Amino acid sequence: MVKVALIGFGMINKAVKAKIDQMSGWVVETVIRKSSLGEQHSFHMSDIAFLAIPTENGGDTARQYIAQSLAMGIPIVTCEKGALSHHFDKFLRNFDKLGYSATVGGGTRLLPSLRERLNGRKDVIVHGVVNGTLNFIFSAMDNDSDSLGAAVKKAMKLGYAEPGAESALDVLNGEMMDTVMKTAIIYNTCMRLGKSMNAGDVKIVALDSKNLARLVREVSVRRYVVSFLPPSKDEEEDSADVIGGFSYSIDGWKIRAGFVRTDSDPLFRGRLPAGANNCIITCEGAGGEDGIYVLANGPGAGPEPTASSMMSDARKLLRL
Repeated sequence: MVKVALIGFGMINKAVKAKIDQMSGWVVETVIRKSSLGEQHSFHMSDIAFLAIPTENGGDTARQYIAQSLAMGIPIVTCEKGALSHHFDKFLRNFDKLGYSATVGGGTRLLPSLRERLNGRKDVIVHGVVNGTLNFIFSAMDNDSDSLGAAVKKAMKLGYAEPGAESALDVLNGEMMDTVMKTAIIYNTCMRLGKSMNAGDVKIVALDSKNLARLVREVSVRRYVVSFLPPSKDEEEDSADVIGGFSYSIDGWKIRAGFVRTDSDPLFRGRLPAGANNCIITCEGAGGEDGIYVLANGPGAGPEPTASSMMSDARKLLRL
């Protein structure tokens, strides 16, 4: 019998519970709901915990639950992004007891794919579409001729957008902040050389009504892309036409994100996903001599794909 604790009971952990209810030998014994988050709870009799809560206070509440679970020797699977993007070093000692694949890329499992692909290499350029919500909104405007407002409403109805936003501008800026956390997790789990990246150190260039109007006009050639340029790359001054996003440097890596023109780099042509899908593109070796690869192209947002990835992590942690 696998005894499960659910921390948070929103759409994602409800989807996790639905999967567990269909599995022989698994049972949900503890559910910690939103109204009691942050309080002391005992789930020491559980075999595994699933953490799916909103990111607040830089992921501090999630950090406390993860630390509590690991201190009790209980593996924990999380899709919450704040803890690993703001407090990564605190979990290094017990990292093998932590399932984190669903923190970036929904059900794509792009983190383990990229980690295995890089395996310490420093001659790989990485481009990623890692925010399914932004990609869904721009795809809906481009491919379905939706207005910005209609595309945002679709994203919110499908559970892609973070709750609480009151306008399209709020949604887009909020999702850019979400992407900062995902970027930190990608770096920390796949590229980290020494120092960990802290999402709190990154400042985004927020959208305003003027550049939002430009994005809408140029929707057919704009997508939000995160790029990791490795220490081995001779980087020239960047004059790329990018709207919003951020730039950050750590241990020689140059990390950039924003709404880029998809016709600005031949690597993007025919390789960027549509809809709520995420993907990672790697250009490996000097000038791409070792090949160009598209990794883990699939649904990057939504409760079902995220829950599926969390269940895969759980089975791996429990060696089932």
